[in-house]
Amino acid sequence: LPSYMDALSRLSGLVPGGAKVRAPAPEASFMDELSHQTSMSLRTRLSVVGILILLGLGFCALSTTLIFSPRKFAKMYTIGSLCIISGIITLTGLKKQISNMCSSSERMTATGIYFGSMFGTLYAALSLRSSLVTLVMVIVQFLAAAWYALSYVPLGHQIM
Repeated sequence: LPSYMDALSRLSGLVPGGAKVRAPAPEASFMDELSHQTSMSLRTRLSVVGILILLGLGFCALSTTLIFSPRKFAKMYTIGSLCIISGIITLTGLKKQISNMCSSSERMTATGIYFGSMFGTLYAALSLRSSLVTLVMVIVQFLAAAWYALSYVPLGHQIM
């Protein structure tokens, strides 16, 4: 009989004296642990954002000195774009940025074209080694970046 009472007590959450038993704390998931380990203070986060954006702007500015070497220009320009995007993701958080990128069909299209053009630019510069294709992809990437940025401005697509 005592084993039935113990089982009922555990199921009901009550101990024989009538006191409530605390449920064991749920085990933290991998994502919870990762989030806890990678969390930054506001000051650190803003410092990282500033560094990434400055690096990105620096790479983009430096790329203009290589304008007559389309492949080198494309690599520097794309690295700059990736640094800037990384800075924005660091500021807003990956989950929120992805949800922002997918919040409307226009923004999702702009995002797809922008990231596709960055990949295409690097592919043309590193694998194809074609200056003409690289130059076309850089132009597409620049226009896609403008469209992507304008997708965050109210009525921005109508401006373009």
